[in-house]
Amino acid sequence: MKNRWIPSVFFVVLVFMSPVSSQNTTEASTDACDSDKCLMMVAEIGPIIKTHETVKPKAEVLKKMNDLCTDIKKCFKAATCKKGKHTYESMRDACEYLELMTGNVQPCLKKFYAAVYHDKYNCTQNKEYLTDDLPKRRESYTLGRFCFFEVIQKECSSETVAILSSNFNYDNLINVLTTLPGGLQDNCNRVHHSFNKLQCEALEESIVEKEKKIDWIDAHTNDTELVEFLQLFEDAEV
Repeated sequence: MKNRWIPSVFFVVLVFMSPVSSQNTTEASTDACDSDKCLMMVAEIGPIIKTHETVKPKAEVLKKMNDLCTDIKKCFKAATCKKGKHTYESMRDACEYLELMTGNVQPCLKKFYAAVYHDKYNCTQNKEYLTDDLPKRRESYTLGRFCFFEVIQKECSSETVAILSSNFNYDNLINVLTTLPGGLQDNCNRVHHSFNKLQCEALEESIVEKEKKIDWIDAHTNDTELVEFLQLFEDAEV
């Protein structure tokens, strides 16, 4: 399976918030939101994020992104319409975890998940990085930090490892992965949801890869590949 492009929160915001063109001006005005004026700032930071999705931003670039984020959050916070409030929550998340949006952090995390699913490294086998029990997951990432870095140092780029090696960024990653966001309960465009979706994508790709290795014509119930394939399916249903 080809790697999917993972849209940033900023891209999703632009699509979601952009005014819908309509021949019916009444319908168009109904769709208008008092936070639409904030989209120009999102449009400004979006390309910067896109440019640095695969590279670690320099200090001056990171400062510019943080400055833009301050203005964006201030603008959206004043919104009174529902989609503006949704967007404020999403943008606040994205800006709080800004460096996690850069330097191939998300593709790296998906590689980590795949390595865990495949038991590629011994150190992950007694950890619960993928559990739905968020306190246990937090414990695994906290106590299993050495194991996490053992894996990503072999699976990911040195730039990505450098970003996550910062205590600040690693603590942020743990918070993103193990803390359900508060706020509006119908808002699924949050960093927590985006990052946890990577776990599902890694599992889906692992299932496809495992399926390719099975000789379906001569498969037996005790074949290792078949057993592992069925286990991945069981994980997907949880």
